[in-house]
Amino acid sequence: MTDLGDRLKKARKAMHMTQRQLSDGLGLEQSAISNYETNFRVPSAAALREISNILQVSLDFLLGTDQYKMNSPLLSEPLFQGKIVQPSIQDELNISDLQQPLLTLLMQGLEAEANDMVQTIWTQHPDLNDLLSSLFIPTLHTIGDLWEAGSIHEAQEHFMVSIINRLMEHLNAQIIHSEKKQGTACFLLPGDEEHELGLKMADILFQQYGWHTTYLGRSIPFASLEKLFISMHFDYLVLSVTMPNQLNSCGYLIQAIRGLPDTYRPKILVSGTAILDEQHALTTLKADLYFPSMAALNQWLSTTMVEHV
Repeated sequence: MTDLGDRLKKARKAMHMTQRQLSDGLGLEQSAISNYETNFRVPSAAALREISNILQVSLDFLLGTDQYKMNSPLLSEPLFQGKIVQPSIQDELNISDLQQPLLTLLMQGLEAEANDMVQTIWTQHPDLNDLLSSLFIPTLHTIGDLWEAGSIHEAQEHFMVSIINRLMEHLNAQIIHSEKKQGTACFLLPGDEEHELGLKMADILFQQYGWHTTYLGRSIPFASLEKLFISMHFDYLVLSVTMPNQLNSCGYLIQAIRGLPDTYRPKILVSGTAILDEQHALTTLKADLYFPSMAALNQWLSTTMVEHV
């Protein structure tokens, strides 16, 4: 998938136009075009419309939406006027096709519009697993790729991730949780692991299926954790590891938990991109369960009953 900067540069060269010529047409400094083409900055909605007119290409081309052959009303012109056109229930949406429009809103800092978009999708397609697996997670991966490539700076990456976090919180408030009461689960990041969103997504999935969850997040001393396990008797501890340098910390934590009395020791479920495969999770880290994806976790949750815990 090409990014906005690549497409802008391609369209400009196709018109045999220099950066200076384009910037003069827009009334901007040449450096602004350079920043757009390297994805250091993102054009405003108004600038995007002017660029599309000058270069004689569609907004869909610049945003990368044409390659997905999307006809959703979500992508119509009102999107760039701070509005979202609500599609009818009959409209067919391919959730994965909406990654680029969501990314564009995030890059422009249009949080309210991004939230409206997610709410529209949820109204038409209230499938939490699909929304997480086909929209949020791939978008997060793309943001990470852009940061690693130097196309966005660290502050931009943190800002966009924080918006996705708030979008998830808004979504979670609307989810109707199962009335079937399942077990209890605790969610924790080992060591100095920094990336919480995957763990938060898992927490939301557990809640949807009727589990009572306790989200701890980061940096919990084991002595404190041990007291919590003794007082609350969790069925599962869910760990997420995305940073390879935190795998040892994860292994040490699992080893310490296995030293607890059987009565207080939860089963340990691990996930995250730093874990190589099931053998790595179960044999090296000594976890009880491993899930390579959110979809796999969702499948397990949909078939696991409280009596199996």
